[in-house]
Amino acid sequence: IRAHTDYLYKKISLKTHIFYAENVLNDVFHLIAGYAELRKVKFFKRYEANASIYLDKILFYQACLQIIRFLCDHTENGDSIFAIIGRTEDNLVLNFQNNGLVLSEELLQSLNDPSFFSANLDLNFAKKIISEHGGTMFAEYNSEKRMCIKLMLPIVK
Repeated sequence: IRAHTDYLYKKISLKTHIFYAENVLNDVFHLIAGYAELRKVKFFKRYEANASIYLDKILFYQACLQIIRFLCDHTENGDSIFAIIGRTEDNLVLNFQNNGLVLSEELLQSLNDPSFFSANLDLNFAKKIISEHGGTMFAEYNSEKRMCIKLMLPIVK
């Protein structure tokens, strides 16, 4: 827990390298799929785009793991989590979403609250890592009222 609180209140020292996103994401998603399997949740990935990004692979894995942990907590056994990778002109976009529980009205409303991430230590930790990479992270819900956590990381040009 001490390491997590250090990351929340201090600047993170990144050891970034340029990675072709699909290659590094395959490694990260392989590890995450193992965690999801332990939680009896299926994990699927789909690449719709690719790009080069600056990344500290170890810390990025930690951020993704925190997101998956949170989504697994809001998913029932046998449901699925999807990672869909796309891009805009300037950013690689990662959408993590589940097809599990429909979110309660209270949780749906809290997604729009700025304190949503600070109230969830795991997501706060992940958001800090993503922001140190120059990216953004936010939560929303899709048309079926299921959670979607979106990461946007700048592309190396």
